[in-house]
Amino acid sequence: MKRFSWSVIFTIAGLLILAATPLGPGVALAAGPPDEPGSSHDWSIYGPDPGPWPREDVTQPVDALVIDYVPGETYWGTNQYIQYRAGNLPIIISAPHGGYLRPDEIPDRTWGSRGQDFRSKEYTIEVFDNMFEITGGYPHVIINELHRIKLDANRDIGEAAQGDPLAEQAWHEFHDYIEDARDTVEAQYGRGHYFDFHTNGHDAQWVEMGLALTASDLNRSDGELDSATYRNKCTIRSLANTPGISFPEIVRGETSMGGLMEGRGFKSVPSPAYPHPGGEGYYYTGYNSWHHGSRSGGTIDGTQVETHYGFLPDDIRHVFSDALTESIIDFMEIHYGFDLREGGPVCVTDIVYIPAVWVVE
Repeated sequence: MKRFSWSVIFTIAGLLILAATPLGPGVALAAGPPDEPGSSHDWSIYGPDPGPWPREDVTQPVDALVIDYVPGETYWGTNQYIQYRAGNLPIIISAPHGGYLRPDEIPDRTWGSRGQDFRSKEYTIEVFDNMFEITGGYPHVIINELHRIKLDANRDIGEAAQGDPLAEQAWHEFHDYIEDARDTVEAQYGRGHYFDFHTNGHDAQWVEMGLALTASDLNRSDGELDSATYRNKCTIRSLANTPGISFPEIVRGETSMGGLMEGRGFKSVPSPAYPHPGGEGYYYTGYNSWHHGSRSGGTIDGTQVETHYGFLPDDIRHVFSDALTESIIDFMEIHYGFDLREGGPVCVTDIVYIPAVWVVE
């Protein structure tokens, strides 16, 4: 597996330096609604105060060379800035901009986007819970608990952490957890899909499915779009090049992610009704889906999901989360051939990936 050899190297290096250094492996994104007003502890408009941090009611692996991830269990990075809920489904979900924490030990970022993605952490957790209820299995979920003013986990490390060592460590842990999840899915299923969850405030008020296809790309006819050029530049390259797959269909057909969400009452792009964004706002990709999707190789495809924040207030968010959960499951069953609802997931192999990492207090 791709990361196994590197993990071994990293483990040896960690032993040699006594784990003194944490291991680790440009595209515009939504700022969402305005950031919290006034005090950095004004939680009222963005959800409940998370309470004392780090939490004392979770198990934190410490001083371990090897972690054998258990599906359904939650693992934490240093200072519990990064959360990983281990899974056993061929589905990986991350929320890089939904965190609330503003620790004084990490200085505020001074440039780049710094606004929180409204309720993206909350709908990520709801989708996690929904999937277990429907399938009996767990998606892999990675959440950045730090506010975006402290760490932007959907940028390269320079812009993301802006030179702060603790922010850089959290950045590495966030992306290492994604890579561990990718390796697990590849080992167990042979293929899968990574979804990066965001929130936006575009005037069109729709759900945007970013596949690294620009507005100009999507403005082409199905015949023009259905070519090696666009199949190979997108973040679902592996699925797009699978024999028997219609590329226009998985991008904007009725059984595309946009089409499935649209069928459940949520205006989406690209989709049959909105095959391209026209002149409206549209985020076509980001650092995470670009790097963790299949554009550069591998069999884990990637989609950036940009949800309009109007769908996410507490009293109606569950409707959106239910629709997104059902759409993801439908998409995986229709296009990957997985049987997730009936009888639960069936792995290609019983192998469980055991990552070689060093976790320190």
